[in-house]
Amino acid sequence: MDDFALCCGRAYGTILIDIAASPVVDVLPERSADALAAWLRDPPCDGDLLPGQGRGCVEEAARAAPPATQIADW
Repeated sequence: MDDFALCCGRAYGTILIDIAASPVVDVLPERSADALAAWLRDPPCDGDLLPGQGRGCVEEAARAAPPATQIADW
């Protein structure tokens, strides 16, 4: 997962990618822990998460999916 600019650095979204298979799984139209938590709850995520380096990604992932293992790529 990572965040990205939707509109010249003013509006941000979150992209979720399956790193084992490479396809984009989903794109969330916002960059918030609440949106990510809602997405990860159904079905619950208990696997591995690779949060991006964007502001708050690690904290959002920990809050959204506490049982998941976070893997750092940086």
